[in-house]
Amino acid sequence: MKATDPSNIVAYKEGTFMTLKRRVQVDFTNIHVIDDSDALSDCDCDFWFMVDGAGPLHWSGSPSTGDDFDPNAHFTVDGAGTTIKLRTTGRDDDEFCGFGILCTCGLGMPDGNGSNGCGDWSTVIKAEDVYSNGYGENFATPFSMTADGSPLKFTVSGTITVTFV
Repeated sequence: MKATDPSNIVAYKEGTFMTLKRRVQVDFTNIHVIDDSDALSDCDCDFWFMVDGAGPLHWSGSPSTGDDFDPNAHFTVDGAGTTIKLRTTGRDDDEFCGFGILCTCGLGMPDGNGSNGCGDWSTVIKAEDVYSNGYGENFATPFSMTADGSPLKFTVSGTITVTFV
C-alpha cells in the first residue's frame, strides 16, 4: 500500500489491514408536543422510535400540548452506511366505550398518519447523513423532525454521534 502525506512524503506498507466500521449512536432526547389532539384532556400517548429498521422502542404517557419530555430512546448501529433512517410514530388513544369504560385502539405501532374515532396518529421519517470525509470523521450533530400529519403534532429531537470502531 502506498500513502502520501500533505508534504508529499510517500510511505509504503505491505501486509494486511482492516478498516474501521462506522458506529452511529442515535439518542432521541426530547419530544415537544405541539398539539396533543385532545381538547379536554391530556394525550393518552404512545410513541415508537426506529433507526434503520431497528426497534421499535416504546414510550407511553400523558403529556399535554406544550409539554416537553425525554423519551429515553437510544440506538447503536454498527457498520452503518453513509445515511441512516430515523422514524418516530406517535398515537393518541381517544376511544371511549361509554359508561366510564375506556377502550384502546389496539396494540402496536400504527402506520403512517391518520385519525378516526379511536384516535390520532402521526409518523415522521427522515434520512440523516452520517458521512464525513477526511479529518474529523468522528462527530456529533443534532437532529430535529416534526410530525404534523394528523391532529397529533409533535417535534422529536436528539443527537447523532458517529465514531469508528
